[in-house]
Amino acid sequence: ASGAKAAGSGGRVKIEIVESDSEGEEEEVAAVGGFMAAAAFKGSRPGFVFKMGPKGLGYYADTAAADAAAAKAKQEEEERKRELQKKREEERREEKRRAEEEKRKEEEEEKARAAAAAAAAAAAEAEKAKAKVVPWEARGRDSRRLAAGKELKDKSDELFKKGLFEQAAESYSEALGALGEGDEFECERALCFGNRAACRLQVRDYGATIADCNEVLAFDEGNVKALLRRAQSHEGLERYPKAGRDCREVLSIEYARGGGLSNVGVKARECLERCKKHDPEQRAIPIPVRSSSPPPAAAAAPSAPAPAPADPPAPAAPKEAQAPPPAASKPQKKRVQIVEEEEEEEEWELLLLLLLLWD
Repeated sequence: ASGAKAAGSGGRVKIEIVESDSEGEEEEVAAVGGFMAAAAFKGSRPGFVFKMGPKGLGYYADTAAADAAAAKAKQEEEERKRELQKKREEERREEKRRAEEEKRKEEEEEKARAAAAAAAAAAAEAEKAKAKVVPWEARGRDSRRLAAGKELKDKSDELFKKGLFEQAAESYSEALGALGEGDEFECERALCFGNRAACRLQVRDYGATIADCNEVLAFDEGNVKALLRRAQSHEGLERYPKAGRDCREVLSIEYARGGGLSNVGVKARECLERCKKHDPEQRAIPIPVRSSSPPPAAAAAPSAPAPAPADPPAPAAPKEAQAPPPAASKPQKKRVQIVEEEEEEEEWELLLLLLLLWD
């Protein structure tokens, strides 16, 4: 141990250091409440400072280092909290972004569905409006243009009735010019195209006839007259597959309507039979069956009597076609059966007569 004695004279301080080897005294110095009493400086001690303090002379705990460590720990804790808070905010922002993205997608899908529904409704309304259109009635349309087109169309009809087909075709062209392009008078334009096609078919202008029929079918795809005229034009150009396709379409529509074939249907059947003679491959192609058509067996009945090229009764088909339209295929089969039964009875009578003569 060491001790210090100080004496002052004339403003000077004299410090006398006394060393002691007593280990017992050193052991008696113990830290109590961060303070170790010491009568004299006994060397540096880690974590302590030798000084005169509130408790007297001795070694006091170095609070500055502890404060610094505590401050550092506090700073690290605060930094950790800030990082955690920052991470949570980023997660919240990402979650919000995903929610907004999903909401945006749902809104876009909803808009797309609404647009599709609106388009479908508009198309339905357009079809309904088209169905309600009465040819040559203004109903809010340009009455002046409509009247001019109607006058030229009536003139064309008269020329057609007189057999002036070329002049009638030119007049129908003038009627189309008076009506103008666009959808406002598409119904009337389709009528003029159809009538002009009839004129051009009469003068065997097959290419122009097909073009006019295409215009009609663009407006009304089920127009059987336009289909028949186009089929006859293809036949005239020896395009038998195309002609047969249009004829089968006419027959499919006619059978779906029920009640037998109209005059247009009969002509389509005749045209189809002629195409089969020129193109035997057409025989294997069935007539399309529509939802309201009769069963396939009944629908195929009109084309069944078509004979093979080497069969002598081949010309009989056109004659049957000119007969009144058959109501259905079953009565035809019944008539055939009746004829066969009568023929069998005649054969038996002939055999009995021969036996009698033999006896």
